[in-house]
Amino acid sequence: MQVIPLSQHGGLLRDKQTYAPDNALASGQEIAVKVNEADAVDVALRPGEMSLHHAGIIHGSKANASDKPRIGIAVRYVTLGVVQGGTERQLALLVRGKDDFGHFELVEPPRDDHDSAGMRGEALRRILKNVLPKKSSGSATALAQ
Repeated sequence: MQVIPLSQHGGLLRDKQTYAPDNALASGQEIAVKVNEADAVDVALRPGEMSLHHAGIIHGSKANASDKPRIGIAVRYVTLGVVQGGTERQLALLVRGKDDFGHFELVEPPRDDHDSAGMRGEALRRILKNVLPKKSSGSATALAQ
């Protein structure tokens, strides 16, 4: 992976959906600005390691040339006053405080990996329906499993 150091301080950047088949993101999102790749710094990860970084930092990676899958996980820690756009109410796990807004459907923590399988599929289905309403279908559940 590569990052442009301190780019998270520059504010939000516009993005574009490419739907490129070699892009691991759901709609092939890319930022819609030129980036000087000479400014990029390598963040080399060994198998089993992960990167935890600010969502606003310009980052990316080349296509996965290995026979092992590359996995991406997005964790969003937000106040319950946040409202997700779209027609689907998002699932959330309350980690602190009390929900006075009702914008999310609160779920209980999973008891084990098997307990969370259905919830992962449903969460992905709802996210995709809001983010990609024309592209989402029953395939979201298959992607989550």
